[in-house]
Amino acid sequence: MPLANPLLVLIFLLGSTVLSGVYNTLQRLGQLEAEELFHKRSQTSFFHILSKIFSKDKQWQNLLFSVNFTKGVFQLCYAITVFFLFAYQEPFHKAMSVEAGQLQWDPFWVTVILAISIIIYVLTDFLINLLAVSKPKFYLSIFFPTISPLILLCSPFIFFFIKTLKFLTPDGETKPPSPT
Repeated sequence: MPLANPLLVLIFLLGSTVLSGVYNTLQRLGQLEAEELFHKRSQTSFFHILSKIFSKDKQWQNLLFSVNFTKGVFQLCYAITVFFLFAYQEPFHKAMSVEAGQLQWDPFWVTVILAISIIIYVLTDFLINLLAVSKPKFYLSIFFPTISPLILLCSPFIFFFIKTLKFLTPDGETKPPSPT
């Protein structure tokens, strides 16, 4: 089964955790310090071009949205692929069976698969974010250029949601309700 590919699981796991680290690093450094780092390294100019295409007036917010959206897509893809990877392996194949033409799920094995998948993700995310927090400029300079293709894959959806958000809200972003 194509979804049960270990390479896909690894790509989605590392992609989502690296994107998580980049997002946290961008927030930690802040707009001014991050942009200063971008200007020093020409290979990261891809994101400035991408954010200018989306909206010239909210580049920083669009950059954060793009990274966060792509991270969410990769997390979802990781969850789906890792489930099917485990579901087709011994002893986890007991999680689902076909009886009388109906797909049957064994709650115990489904829970075991989900628990293992979550533990793997949380540990990987922790380690990647530990590196991101301990050396934010180094982390950003290494991984920011490598996530360009990941964001490029999601850019049509990102563009759609940014434009929809801009259309639905007066200033293009949501504001918390004011206390009454």
